[in-house]
Amino acid sequence: MHHFAELGTYQLLVRLAADPELARFVDAELSPLLEHDARSRAKLMPTLRCYLEAAGHKARTVTALRVQRRTLYARLTRIEKILGRDLGSQDTRTRLTLAIQALDLLADRDTGSRTVRSANWS
Repeated sequence: MHHFAELGTYQLLVRLAADPELARFVDAELSPLLEHDARSRAKLMPTLRCYLEAAGHKARTVTALRVQRRTLYARLTRIEKILGRDLGSQDTRTRLTLAIQALDLLADRDTGSRTVRSANWS
């Protein structure tokens, strides 16, 4: 259990979740990468998540993903090309972090809504 005051950026995102603007933000930030992952066997979203969770530290990302450094660099270069963004920019990393958090929040909300609706229809 978490107290609302301890949720950090999720406090803001939870309040915005009902507004379609949050979904538009996620789409604007992540749709090219999500579309890539939907079409490709080589998923890049897990690499981006790990890189952002490591605060942009490549050595920690390599360790967490258990890949070679050159593999990580190739993936990050591919992500940058797909998104048209520089992952070296703090602003980009912040925006992508918020977008991923919002994506997870919206997915959880949608899954919960389907579960509630299904339970009410039975």
